[in-house]
Amino acid sequence: MGRTAVRPSVAAACLAAPPVALALTVALMLVATALGWRPLWPRTPLTPAEAVLIGDSAAFARQVAAGADPNGRSSTGPRLGRHPARNVTPLEAAVIRGREQELKTVMRMGATISGHAGRRAVCLAYEESPELVPVLWQYGAPKVGPEACGSD
Repeated sequence: MGRTAVRPSVAAACLAAPPVALALTVALMLVATALGWRPLWPRTPLTPAEAVLIGDSAAFARQVAAGADPNGRSSTGPRLGRHPARNVTPLEAAVIRGREQELKTVMRMGATISGHAGRRAVCLAYEESPELVPVLWQYGAPKVGPEACGSD
């Protein structure tokens, strides 16, 4: 005596409630996302430099096609994690990223590599991605050595 029997249907309902609630929540979130509402991950657009820095060449190309300046400076916020916040051009962001693919995309989309912009990119490459210095020269950047970069 003293034991209260729990009906199997009540026990099953208690066990099923959390997974059912989770499934309903996920379904609602998916529907909300499909309708453009992002409750858990607000959509903050990337700056052109951020798009290049994270390797999202398609986002960068879309931004330039929509009127963004491929030579304009923009911030790379701390939300990118491993890179400190900077105010750089997409060309400089490609050099910081250190991958030739992003550099080619930026050049194809109209980045200027001559004059002061090219010199800054070469000097930045000496610090961040020395393997990109010859690539920058191939694209027409000024052929400066690392000793000439101290004043930039």
